[in-house]
Amino acid sequence: AGVVTTIAGGPSQTQLLNFPTVIVLDKDGNIFIVDETGRIMVCTANSVLYVLAGASGTTGFTNGDGATALFNNPQSIAVDANGNLYVADQNNNAIRKLTVVKK
Repeated sequence: AGVVTTIAGGPSQTQLLNFPTVIVLDKDGNIFIVDETGRIMVCTANSVLYVLAGASGTTGFTNGDGATALFNNPQSIAVDANGNLYVADQNNNAIRKLTVVKK
């Protein structure tokens, strides 16, 4: 019908979403968001937004959980049949795997 609805963020909410570059949906209706500042986020089917991995404005190449994991300009994302995410970490020249634990 041509109706636009904001799911998350907005022009004055740069701490919430800052330079989102790409999204992908999983089979459960979750929206995974790549934030160019270094975060991988999810907006759940219940409209709860939280950071899965990375830290805003902190670049690096570190594997680990949550904010311990660091990216350097993530640009793309894909989800497999098991719900794992694959992130194109552009400035690290790497494809990174993120195992999503259901909350």
